[in-house]
Parts: sequence; C-alpha cells; structure tokens
Amino acid sequence: MKRTVGICIMALFFFLACRAVPADAYERGRPWLSDQPWEKCSLTLGFFLTNFTSDVSLGAAGGGLVLNLEDALGLDSTTAQFRLDAEYRAWRRHHFYFSYYDLSRNADKTLDFDIPEEDIKAGGLAETKFDLKIYKAGYFFSFWNDDRVDLGVGLGFHILDVTAKLRVSGEGSAGGEEGSFDEQILAESTTLPLPVLGLRGNIAITKRVFLKQSFDVFYIDLSGFEGLLMDANIALEGHVCRFFGLGMGFNFLHIQIDGDGGDDFLGGGWNGKLDFDYSGVALYGKFFF
Repeated sequence: MKRTVGICIMALFFFLACRAVPADAYERGRPWLSDQPWEKCSLTLGFFLTNFTSDVSLGAAGGGLVLNLEDALGLDSTTAQFRLDAEYRAWRRHHFYFSYYDLSRNADKTLDFDIPEEDIKAGGLAETKFDLKIYKAGYFFSFWNDDRVDLGVGLGFHILDVTAKLRVSGEGSAGGEEGSFDEQILAESTTLPLPVLGLRGNIAITKRVFLKQSFDVFYIDLSGFEGLLMDANIALEGHVCRFFGLGMGFNFLHIQIDGDGGDDFLGGGWNGKLDFDYSGVALYGKFFF
C-alpha cells in the first residue's frame, strides 16, 4: 500500500512539474546551442523504490543449499536506493556514460530452520550482510541521429562489487552437540568486471518531453564461471527549466553468477551461486546543458 501511494505521488509531482514549464522554455535554454534536443552533458541524481529477490549459496559446503535472503534471513525486500548517472556526448554520434548505485542491505534474525550442511540448527542468531555495489561505464555510437530519434549501440562494463556474509551465533547445535556454540561464518566476496553489449533508444516526443530506453546484456560460460546479466531501463523525462529536468522511470536488473572459486579474471574467486533480481520505479532530477 505504501509503495503504491509513493508511486502515485511521484507520478503526480512529475506531470505537474512538466505542465508548469513555460512554452518557450526550450527555446530559451536549448541544450548546447544545437538544433537538436539531445543534451551534451548531464548529471542525474535520483531515488528508486525497489523490490529485491536474492537467492544465494556460499562455498563448497553450501553448494546444495540455496537461501532466499529476504524470506529466510530477513533482508528487506523493498527499500529506497540512491543512484547517480552521468553522460557526456563528445560529438554528435559519440557519447560516454557512467552510473553508480549501492544495493547493500543488512539484517539480524533468529534462525527458524536448520542448515545441515554447516551443522547448524534452528535457534541461533543469524547476522546477514549482502553488499552489492554496481559501477557502469561505457561508450555508445548513435547510428541514427536526428532531431526526433537517437538510436545507438554500445560496449561497456558493469563492475559488480559483491560481498555475501552469514554469521551465526547463539543457541543451537554444532558438531552434533546441543547448547551454545562458537560463531560460524559463511562468506564470499568478489569484484566482477562484466563486459556488456548495449542498445539505447531516445525519442523526442516534444521539444521538452523525452522517452528514453536502454538495454544491456552479458553472458559467459568459461573456466568454471558462468555469468548472466540483463539490465533494462525505460524513462519519461521533461525539461522543467533551462538546465534542469525531471524524470520518472522503471529499471529491471537480473544477475546470475555461478563460480567454483577459481582465480581467473571473470570468476574473481567467487565460490557459490547468486541469483539476484532487482526492479524499481524511480524519480530523479537531471542537470544538463
């Protein structure tokens, strides 16, 4: 209910702000004095109302045990997240981009199930940490570029900084004996530089209202590491004044990695499985020229 109310408030704020723009705002603040509406340089700051689904197994001992971090270990399934995006168009058809967002979460919960692979029974206090920071950088070439449509293809990197940690302590079972036991820790961390292929499409609905879309994809199965990433975005933007606009969009991200702990470039030492879905509705402000 709260999520629905928040989305409605954001949508109302966005459309009222766009409607309040003077009719000549675009002509007075035309980006980088071009006959085209596309920004040369932009900085976007926004907040996302997000939904998470995270399934993870850690280490060789946990190879057959997959835990849902939200249902089993109490991580928030819905939060508000900060995001930063920047873009620079060096020439008419060549532009570069950078993004950063932090999807980290923590939770404490008393276990109500056994973890037989680690000889842990219900009753212990589970402290869960799941840190996921994503850095995106890349280049796009616009093969179709005019005053209404900008379509491009690109290459880039999604750099995933991932840490998953489960610390269990308290009452339960260890080594087959009931009672108090020393804490047990399952943890994996890695930094994965995943190269992606991307498509981007921007449509100028009017001189000050734009529909923007992008899609990035990566897949590899090599040397004990399997990875899949899909990142899709769609947003509606409006220029509110000379150098500022508002936008509202939807973002879906799917990450699936499976590593055997190897030290190769892509595997990064990750030993276990991760299946992560993220989707969210965003409201953001954009500075541009």
